[in-house]
Amino acid sequence: MDSSGAFGDTLTFAAAGTYTVTAICTDQAGNTASATLTLTIDLGAPKVEFTARAAGETQTTVTITGTVSDSKQVTELRVTHNSDTVTLVSLSADSKAFSFSVSVTLVSGKNQFVAKATDTAGLVGYDTLNILRTTAFKTAAGGTTVALPEGSQYDTWVGVIAFSDTASTPVEIPMYDPNKGSYADKLSMTIKPADSGVILMVRRPPDTMDLKLGTVDLKRSDFKHTIFEFNLFDSAGENNIGGSSGKFSTLSLSLKPAATTIAGVAVTDLKLYTLNEQAGRWEEISGSGYDASTGEIKGTLSHLSFYAFFPDTTKLVAAELSGVMIFPNPFVPNDGVDENGRWAVAGDFTTGIVIDNLTDDVLIRIFTITGKIVLEQRVQNAGRTQWNVTNKVGDKLASGIYLIHVKDMKGRGEAVRKVAVVK
Repeated sequence: MDSSGAFGDTLTFAAAGTYTVTAICTDQAGNTASATLTLTIDLGAPKVEFTARAAGETQTTVTITGTVSDSKQVTELRVTHNSDTVTLVSLSADSKAFSFSVSVTLVSGKNQFVAKATDTAGLVGYDTLNILRTTAFKTAAGGTTVALPEGSQYDTWVGVIAFSDTASTPVEIPMYDPNKGSYADKLSMTIKPADSGVILMVRRPPDTMDLKLGTVDLKRSDFKHTIFEFNLFDSAGENNIGGSSGKFSTLSLSLKPAATTIAGVAVTDLKLYTLNEQAGRWEEISGSGYDASTGEIKGTLSHLSFYAFFPDTTKLVAAELSGVMIFPNPFVPNDGVDENGRWAVAGDFTTGIVIDNLTDDVLIRIFTITGKIVLEQRVQNAGRTQWNVTNKVGDKLASGIYLIHVKDMKGRGEAVRKVAVVK
C-alpha cells in the first residue's frame, strides 16, 4: 500500500470460473475493514459452428450458414475457402451471439470452408465445413448398384456416392468416347468400404491437368477418355482415405467394351494402368487384362488414384518396319473434308499426318523432294507418332512431295515413304 492508500497485487487463478477476492485492512490501532470483489475468469474462445449439410452438392452457388457464441464481444468473423478466398462477415454492435450466412461459389470437387471468430480478448474459435461439388450425388445402401449419370464428356464432371453401410457395391460410371460420340463402353467399379458413412468421389480430370501421357506415348492419347480419378473421403468429406487399402476390403475396376476394338486397338490388347504421380509415369496394374469369360478388361486395385485403360506396351510397337503406314495421304487440310486431313492438334490422331506401325526405337527424318530436312525426331516405345506438317521453326509447310525416312535404331532395318501435301 502506498501513502495514498492505493494497493495492488497479482493473483493467479488455476482455471476458468467465478472467484471471490476479499481485501482486509488493519491499522496501527488494530482496527480492521474489508471489501469483497467477485471475479469471473473467462478463458473460453468463441464457439463457432457451421450448420450441418450434405457432403455433396450439385449447385455452383450455395449459401452456407452457422452460429457464433461467446461471453465476450466478437470483433471479427472471417470465412476462408480452400485456403484462398476470404470473406469477412459484417458484425452488429452486440456480437456475443449471432447467426451468419455467406454465399459462396463452389469449385468442382472438394471445397473446404474454415470459419474463424476472434473476440475482444484475442481468443479464437474455428469450425470447418467440407462440400464436394458434384455432377451427381448418390447414396449407396444394401449393395444395390449405383449408376452415376452421363455428362463425363465435360471436364467439370464429378460424381459422389455416400455409403450408408459397408455392403459391397457396384458403381456404374459413364464413360464418353469422343471417337464414337457415345457412352457405349461400360466402366464400373466394385467397392466394399470398411466403414459406413465414407464418400467416394469419381472425377473426370480437367483438360488442363497434366496427365503425364508424354510425347513418346502418343498412342495413349486415344485413350484419354478412359482416365478417371477416384478418391475416398471420411464421412465429413475432409480426409482423403483412399490411399489406404485398410479402408476397403474389395476394390476392382472393369471396362466392358461394346465392340472388339477401342480407338483401333483390340480389347484383348488393353490393360489397366494407374498414374504414379510422384514418379510422373503410368504403371501397369499387375494381373490386369481382358477376361474372355466376362468380356471385360479389369484389374484389382490396392488404392484409389488416377486409373485408365491403355494398350499393352508390349503390343504397341511393330516387330519390323515393313508395315510402316502414312495417313492421310495425300494430306489436304483445307478442303473441308476431315478424312483428307486437318492441321495437327497435339495428341489427336485424327489430325496431322500419322506415321504408324513403328518399332520400339526409331529415328524419323523428313525431307523435301530436293533433300532439305524439315524434321528429325526419335520415337521410342510408342508404335506411332504424329507429324504436325511444319518445319523446324513451326511454319506450315508448302504443298509438295515429302520423303519420310524411318530408321530402326537397333539395326533392324529402315523404311522410306512418300507423302503429298496439298494446301
